[in-house]
Amino acid sequence: MKRKWTRGRLLALGVVIAAVAVSALLVGIGLGYLVLPGQSKNVVVAGASRWIAQGTTSSGRLWFGPSLVSFNATNGFPLTVPVGGSFSLVVQISNFDNQTHTIYFATANSPFTILSISPGLPNAIPASVDDASFVVDLGVGGSAGTYDLNLTLNALAPES
Repeated sequence: MKRKWTRGRLLALGVVIAAVAVSALLVGIGLGYLVLPGQSKNVVVAGASRWIAQGTTSSGRLWFGPSLVSFNATNGFPLTVPVGGSFSLVVQISNFDNQTHTIYFATANSPFTILSISPGLPNAIPASVDDASFVVDLGVGGSAGTYDLNLTLNALAPES
């Protein structure tokens, strides 16, 4: 027997469809996929820091320096980037040791993702080089908001 679509059943179906649509919109807004008029779609990178995980020379001096660098207004921060966009950061290091040391990999905190590093890693920095530079291209994911970037260059050999 075939059911007849009465006015009450059509009304109930319409209410269910509307509830599902409103719920989907609210979830999309909550996750940052949808933006209400007047809401920002940008991430503000308030500042950045670059740290090197590294060892020391036989005299106790760090291999690389400076060990920690902060980027601020003099380096172009704060920086506004659309969610899903990208930006580049140039970092420079010096090898204070009389031996070559390698930068093996780099990490960045959320909502940032390292898209590329040039020159690529791992990268051996010769002894006594005082101007090794890396261009780090970073993607911005997540939701709109204000964040600080923490970039770590790791010169400690990864465990096998």
